[in-house]
Amino acid sequence: MKRLILLITFVFALTIYGFAQGVTTASFIGTVKDQKGVIPGATVTAIHIPSGTKYSTLTRADGRYNLPNVRVGGPYTIKISYVGYNELVKENLNTTIGEDLRVDASLTETSQNLADVVVKGTQDKVINSSRTGARETITRQQIDNLPTISRSLSDFTKLTPSANSTTVGGLSFGGRSGSYNNLTVDGALFNNSFGLSGSLGGQANSQPISLDAIEQIQVDIAPYDVRQGSFTGAGINTIVKSGTNNFKGSAYYYTRGTDLTGYSAGVTKIPVVDFSYNQRGLNIGGPIIKDKLFFFVSGEQERISTPATSFVASRSGLSGANVSTADAATLDRLSNYLMSKYNYATGPYENYPYKTQSDKITAKIDWNINANNTLSAKYFYLKSNRQVVASGSGIPAGLNGSRSPSSTSMPYFGSSYTINNNFNIGIVELNTRIGNNMSNKLTLGYSALRDFRASNGAELPMVDIGNGNGGILTSFGYEVFTANNLLNSDIYQFSDDFSIYAGKHEITIGTSNQLNKFLNGFAPNYNGLYYFRTADDFINNQPAVSYSYRNSALADGSFPFAKMSSYNLSLYAQDKYQVSDNFKLTYGIRADYTYFPTKLDPNPNLAALTFQNGLQVDISKFPNKKLLFSPRVGFNYDVFGDKTTQLRGGTGIFTGQVPYVWISNQASNTGTLFSSSTVSTAGDPRLIFNPNVNANRPLPGTASANTSYEVDAASKDFKYPQIWRTNVAVDQKLPMGIIATLEASYTKDINAVNFSNAALPNNSTGLNTLPGIEGQQRYTVKSTHTGTTAANPSISPFIYMQNTKKGYSYFITGQLQKSF
Repeated sequence: MKRLILLITFVFALTIYGFAQGVTTASFIGTVKDQKGVIPGATVTAIHIPSGTKYSTLTRADGRYNLPNVRVGGPYTIKISYVGYNELVKENLNTTIGEDLRVDASLTETSQNLADVVVKGTQDKVINSSRTGARETITRQQIDNLPTISRSLSDFTKLTPSANSTTVGGLSFGGRSGSYNNLTVDGALFNNSFGLSGSLGGQANSQPISLDAIEQIQVDIAPYDVRQGSFTGAGINTIVKSGTNNFKGSAYYYTRGTDLTGYSAGVTKIPVVDFSYNQRGLNIGGPIIKDKLFFFVSGEQERISTPATSFVASRSGLSGANVSTADAATLDRLSNYLMSKYNYATGPYENYPYKTQSDKITAKIDWNINANNTLSAKYFYLKSNRQVVASGSGIPAGLNGSRSPSSTSMPYFGSSYTINNNFNIGIVELNTRIGNNMSNKLTLGYSALRDFRASNGAELPMVDIGNGNGGILTSFGYEVFTANNLLNSDIYQFSDDFSIYAGKHEITIGTSNQLNKFLNGFAPNYNGLYYFRTADDFINNQPAVSYSYRNSALADGSFPFAKMSSYNLSLYAQDKYQVSDNFKLTYGIRADYTYFPTKLDPNPNLAALTFQNGLQVDISKFPNKKLLFSPRVGFNYDVFGDKTTQLRGGTGIFTGQVPYVWISNQASNTGTLFSSSTVSTAGDPRLIFNPNVNANRPLPGTASANTSYEVDAASKDFKYPQIWRTNVAVDQKLPMGIIATLEASYTKDINAVNFSNAALPNNSTGLNTLPGIEGQQRYTVKSTHTGTTAANPSISPFIYMQNTKKGYSYFITGQLQKSF
């Protein structure tokens, strides 16, 4: 008892650290009996045949046993024996993520002179006692056999009946935004926590992990297991392959290109586009020490080249729909001038590609330390980048069009940028069995995510050259949103689950914690933006029409990176109660605590202002500490006790997270960080082009903060998203091995996210009702604060984030499936 108390104390004491939320293993459970009743002390051994890994325990006083935290997959052979009885052997058993595979045994005495009984088993990912809510499990066999275009996880998570395949990435489930999902790979968080894209590597159009490294994928919409949290959409758990006693590997090469693409349909022909795509990789796994230590490693490269544009500049005698009005002679003259005058290479303006590439590595070590301890260490690496056309946002006043190639504009390659998404992720998992009635699972991890932009040209202020008619002829220079545009995310994970097996109960007490640190830079026009009416004006050193700038307003003149940290700490306790052989009840409660320790610089001028509905804001403070509770209960009922008809369901509360950019925007938009403006007054010396991006910067400490700016803030009472979700389903085995499922789910928002522009006037003023039966209202002013001084600034917009209870969703799905 003393040892038990010490273990529980240890689990709770570790909650001060930083969250590996996701199931990575499976379990065997069951009861051993004979003709007279239960058999205590029987030996139960599960052998993972490919690796020789053995998991062994003894049945307890009530004949029950638990073999927790075993490898996912198989095949397994289970041997159950007791002195004076024939050994029972069950073969060809396979497990899925989070499954409690029930293997009961009825032993016969050796006096009956019967040979050992050998029973062949089969995998059933649908009808099993661990399944309560909506879940889809995708096995390696399915991954190998089903077609995929993008070779991504989302191609397979779309197999979930409630998935919205029309959503980019296919990661919307049950009507919830994909921003509210939680993706783990072997326990490591694979979310883009900051939220600038739907997944890691997403901005570079790269997959974060090779599909050939994946063993299983599981999508949980409503898991009533409180160990799973941090989502109000879906929890996506993915397991990578492990090494075995046999060396096994594969190599592959996929390619697409012009020669493999059709360019005609009947009499219709389209222009041939020169592009190339190839993906190559290899993986290998095997033993380091047979039955003891194993490795698996996977490497993959992707190389894509696509035309930046099919438009070409105009030349004498050249015509066609793809000929731009931008003149080649003018573009060549401008490019030559920049090289001779400033030694600046513009790059081409036509017939050039944009490239996308990625390199990724997955490595895993599995160590059978001894009979009671196994350790798994994983490492994930991604280096990816994609070349992108300059943003069309922030076009100077008086110019029309964009910076993309078009029928009127031909920008130089040097005006584009490269987005980089890189990461290094490591995670270690230790599984321990303590006697035959306790176990522990400890997980530690660290993720270093590094995302940044880089210019595809040399450092030079951005320049938009007009065509003399109000349109853009071309652009060159440092893309306006690229300077100091970076995001460093450091994520520390810790979780520990301690389980006690007592009679019909499996009691789990655990903690799951996450510490996030973010460093974010974003400053439009930080390297300056010039607008010249024509190429001749630029070449002849005439003043620009306008010059836009942004400088640091900090006392030391350093770049104002936004910094933010957060702690997400969770405690939970639950009981899996095997009420009878065919009815399991799971109930528990989870507590999620959120804390933002970062303090921002105050803005007293902003704090003195009053906004919509009397709102006042202290921009220096993030939301207050919050403690949210999530009770849940789920059930699984094998109606006839023969695994032909299964009724399951549950109800409970789920607490998620938000993309941290929604909160970090408060740190980036305090009104105290930058000095920015646009000059266009004749005679201003700044209108004369200077190739030095720092030429017009003021001395440190002399720049005054803006008197016109945007504000983003969260309510001090803001809570993470929380929903109440109820699920009920029936699974029915039909002839020919077909399983039919009918499932219904209802979700009600408890704490949803609501954004509003608090700079707008109150509903009683500043509104104009448009004609029509809808009675639509339009604001006649964009802000109630339009001053020009620090004490009376112009604020627009003021994006205010708070909670609302409005919102619900539901779905009803039917499914037929058969394994071949």
